[in-house]
Amino acid sequence: MITPKHHARKLSRQAGYTMAEVLVATAISGILLAGAVWMFGQSVDVSTIATLRGDMQQNARVAINLIYRDLLVAGTGLPNGGLQLPHPLGEPPYPQLGCDVTSSLPCWVNVGGVAPGGASALNYYQSGTSNSWLYWVNPQDGQGAQVSQPNASTSGSVDRDPWTSTIVPTDVVTIVYKDNNYPSSWNGSTASSLDQVAATVDISGTPIKVTFDPSTNPAPNDSAYGLNVGDVLFFNNTNGSAVGTVTTVESGGFVVDLNTAGDPLNFNSTLFPVGQQTSGVAGGISSIQNFDKTVSPAMALGTFPSTKVFRVIVVTYYIDNYTYSYPRLMRQVNALPPTPVAQNIENLQFSYDIYDSSAGITCPNIANPFSPPSSCNGGTTSYTPNQISKVNIFVQARAASQRLVGRGYSRVSMISAVSPRNLVFVDRY
Repeated sequence: MITPKHHARKLSRQAGYTMAEVLVATAISGILLAGAVWMFGQSVDVSTIATLRGDMQQNARVAINLIYRDLLVAGTGLPNGGLQLPHPLGEPPYPQLGCDVTSSLPCWVNVGGVAPGGASALNYYQSGTSNSWLYWVNPQDGQGAQVSQPNASTSGSVDRDPWTSTIVPTDVVTIVYKDNNYPSSWNGSTASSLDQVAATVDISGTPIKVTFDPSTNPAPNDSAYGLNVGDVLFFNNTNGSAVGTVTTVESGGFVVDLNTAGDPLNFNSTLFPVGQQTSGVAGGISSIQNFDKTVSPAMALGTFPSTKVFRVIVVTYYIDNYTYSYPRLMRQVNALPPTPVAQNIENLQFSYDIYDSSAGITCPNIANPFSPPSSCNGGTTSYTPNQISKVNIFVQARAASQRLVGRGYSRVSMISAVSPRNLVFVDRY
């Protein structure tokens, strides 16, 4: 027989957990769950950061490799020393680079790093000297975009990185070399890709007309391998060398026009019309025509000696941080539209080792060869890009997004150096 007292004791043992026990169990479960969630979040963050850093490093490597490859062949197939560009008696329009024949805002690298559309920063008229010179490596110290990294509270900025407020002007470089892909042996041509094509030049009217030898293969108007509007042609004969910008490829196949209108590079200036006497200026296609030197000054005759023509590659590298919400490394060839080649490249800097043959010394890490520091040969000598023996490249890339909200961007810097062998390469061994 079960007594009431025994029954009550049995019921109390079946009553379940107390409130205190439930609260303790819930707290322990919450702590364990929170720890698991935190560990999962950390693993996701690590994976995200690793992916961002891998992409960032790959972008930096691509940027370095492309610039290195072009610098290595700077000056290939071209005469030593650079090239005189046209300059109409020191008056504008001046020769310039970084400009595009197809854009309503043609110049992409502008004075002071402002948005595209202003005056080109790659202006090759040296004020006061009546001289415009295109070197095969053209340093442009601090002429690129202003890379701004203001505080997070600053509005209207592309890069709101809270840990820095540094504003850095980026560098620009222009590299020139012969294009050995045109003319070529495509389509059954027996010509070597290194051959120069014979052409006749007519400057009697406007535009300048260049007629290629009918045996040129592929023809200039070949849709796949021919010339394009915006290409730069190099002319060479016994009177000298010159460059011009293609503005029209005529449908006839072997004639291209070089007009002053539609030439954003201002290479097509006709300085010496037939019958005009020279007045000490040089450059431009008309400067390599024949002149009557029995009179003083010499008089332009409008005829040309045997002239060879080939296409050159004039490539400019610069940072664009205006077009999109992230900075990009741009590569522009001749007067064609620029192409983005690496994303999230936010800084580009160059320095140059200059070989001073008169003093027998090399001045390292000069940002601007035209204005060397006092530590280089007393700073009294102004050098030229022809004396570049080595180019030092600095590229800084950032991640595509911040590591975590408000924690800034991961960054990586890469450095490389190249000795262009067609400038003033010096073998010390």
